[in-house]
Amino acid sequence: MTVKLVKPVSADAKAKAFIEAADHPQAPIVPPPAAPEPQPEAPEPAAKVMVNMRLDPELLQRVNAAAKRLSITRTGFVSMALAEKLEKLAE
Repeated sequence: MTVKLVKPVSADAKAKAFIEAADHPQAPIVPPPAAPEPQPEAPEPAAKVMVNMRLDPELLQRVNAAAKRLSITRTGFVSMALAEKLEKLAE
């Protein structure tokens, strides 16, 4: 069995070898990937209008509790309740 001794290489020698290799790249230059196709824009949501209402405090507590049970906002609950009621009235 042959033992081969390797001389330690200084940091300066490593830096010089790195810089010289940069001047003569061996790997092929790969162009950057093409830009992705533009996606069609999502349609803008319908504009919403702010509405101020006065509610009985007990009714508001019931609305808040129901919205919390459903894990939705108070506004979401009121909108849903109004839409359901309007559907029933239209029948």
